[in-house]
Amino acid sequence: MDGERWLAEREFLDLSVPLYDNCPGIPDVDPPHLRLLANAARDGWNLERIDMPLHWGTHLDAPYHQGLQPTMDAYPPERLHGPAVVVDCMGAAPGHVVGPEQLQSLEATLPPHAVVLLCGAWWRRRAWSAEWVDGAPRLSLEGARLLAAWGVRGVGVEGFSVGGRSADNYAIHRALLERGIWIAEGLRLDRELLPPARWHVLALPLCIASSSGAPARVVAIRTG
Repeated sequence: MDGERWLAEREFLDLSVPLYDNCPGIPDVDPPHLRLLANAARDGWNLERIDMPLHWGTHLDAPYHQGLQPTMDAYPPERLHGPAVVVDCMGAAPGHVVGPEQLQSLEATLPPHAVVLLCGAWWRRRAWSAEWVDGAPRLSLEGARLLAAWGVRGVGVEGFSVGGRSADNYAIHRALLERGIWIAEGLRLDRELLPPARWHVLALPLCIASSSGAPARVVAIRTG
């Protein structure tokens, strides 16, 4: 089967959340501001402007987020995808922390270039609330170090940050980013991703020169 036909027959799943004016994100940071510059009824076309931090909504962190290399625009496209490995956090208590004890079962079947996703359907609670900010499943420092040792390609979470507001958040980022592992935050992850379904993740950040991260459209393609 040729590649075009294969893609046409696949199921695609959008793992991105929408950006809009004042949408939730990093606590204590000015949120996005979206305004209309031109109106089709008046001007013949619509034109919008958005002012926002690059690490907002569905976005990728590059190593340059902590002063390491590469920057987001320097990532080769072939490193921005991989087979999804889903950590089932459905039904977990708010603030669930994923550590080595939950990850160990993945090691025996971990595919090359894996993209590990912490899936808890927490995106449904997305709001300016303590529940959303602090409740999404997050990675522990020991869990981050284990994934780094395994050499995964990417890690994805639903919350605004892979380590949440934990004291280890900086170190969690460091453990992944210093190994060149990109981090996708603010994802839409739900039960359709869970095994036995198999998915391949494609993360396409904006190509912003010398950036530490960028908003992204992240999708999953069903492969089995």
